[in-house]
Amino acid sequence: MAWNLTGRAIELCNCNVLCHCWLGPAKPDQGWCGGACIFDIQEGRAEGVDLTGKKVAFAAEWPGDFWS
Repeated sequence: MAWNLTGRAIELCNCNVLCHCWLGPAKPDQGWCGGACIFDIQEGRAEGVDLTGKKVAFAAEWPGDFWS
């Protein structure tokens, strides 16, 4: 799948200070992981489809470390 994106991303989670998972597998502060990612695509394409100006949001909960 060919793709190229430029834009901004915001990540939020339920950890006390920062999301430990950005550094690799880690035990979540609360014992479970809840978070959201928001993407503002300023310019981009995926499989020939223009994604410029699109926004994407993703929210999820995992029973533990989401890498596991």
